[in-house]
Amino acid sequence: ETNPFLLSLALILLSFPQPTISIEPSGVINLNQDVKIICSVTNEQGGGSFIFRKSSGSFSQTVNSSSNSATLNIPKVTFTDAGDYQCQLKVRISNEDFSTSFSSYVSLYINGEFLSLFCK
Repeated sequence: ETNPFLLSLALILLSFPQPTISIEPSGVINLNQDVKIICSVTNEQGGGSFIFRKSSGSFSQTVNSSSNSATLNIPKVTFTDAGDYQCQLKVRISNEDFSTSFSSYVSLYINGEFLSLFCK
């Protein structure tokens, strides 16, 4: 039998707005710089699995967090790290997984990226 409390919690989760995603530092990023991609939700309970993914390729990484945000650390970025990223929060309640919608995309541009494309 489903616990009414858990059911109401699930309904609250489903009504969460989509997460927001940002990159630090902002602006142009240079090769070999350390980059953080931060995903956050506005709910106060917080906690769960934050899933980061890129628009192209099969990159997907899960970061577990007990707060309402999580950080994907990319040490010493390379050109292969460039691209559009988005994130999603997944929470498990009573053996059921509930997910928010994916955030909008944030773009990671690396200085010299376009030059490297022309020089190949």
